[in-house]
Amino acid sequence: YDANGGNANTLPSPNPQTYSGSSTSNHTFTISNTTPTRPGYDFLGWSYSTTATLPSYLPGGSIEVPYNGSSRLYAVWDTLYTYSAVASPVGGGTATVDNASSVQKVSEVTVQLRASPSEGYRFIKWTYTPSGGTTQDLSTNQNYLIESTPAVNTTYTAIFQQYLYPLVLDAGTNGGFFEFNPDEQSETTRNVTVSVGSLYSSADGWQNTVYRPGYMFDGWYTAQTGGTLVSYNT
Repeated sequence: YDANGGNANTLPSPNPQTYSGSSTSNHTFTISNTTPTRPGYDFLGWSYSTTATLPSYLPGGSIEVPYNGSSRLYAVWDTLYTYSAVASPVGGGTATVDNASSVQKVSEVTVQLRASPSEGYRFIKWTYTPSGGTTQDLSTNQNYLIESTPAVNTTYTAIFQQYLYPLVLDAGTNGGFFEFNPDEQSETTRNVTVSVGSLYSSADGWQNTVYRPGYMFDGWYTAQTGGTLVSYNT
């Protein structure tokens, strides 16, 4: 048995298998059920060729060796590839790859991509990036079945987009104006955006002070009179 690039310490024992007897006929050996290992590869079986991609003999099978002769079997390997999923941006949701969380044989891989957006986000699309290659669009289906995977380590990325909501800061209804044009006193409203789970203070323009001659700015409220105070850290 020849590991053919694999770990020689994991080869069947005894190695070689031998037969001693009086028969002058060919001898049939039972192939060992012990399988060698090789990092990044899957063992398929045995062959007479070092470059075989399919095995001629399987563990537990039999092989006939000519009288007074010998045979050498080489391990046949199939490359294993890694298929992984990530979310972008981090925190925008979760991304998983069913059936291929670590390494798989290309010939056996059918993987299910699953994306789940976090609160305040929506799923946009899947992209994929083969090792050493460029990123390409794959699908807009949130749960996407891949029936044929590329023969290269591949990262699948679930792209999420944050929901942004329009917010109008109205200083003018109650007689005020923004500081941006104090001379003209013409900028009385300001359009900003907020996102789910964020502070209002993160909105562009939220921290800007407004003015009204003879008055002190008290804050932003949800109604022209009364209403609820929306504070800096709401």
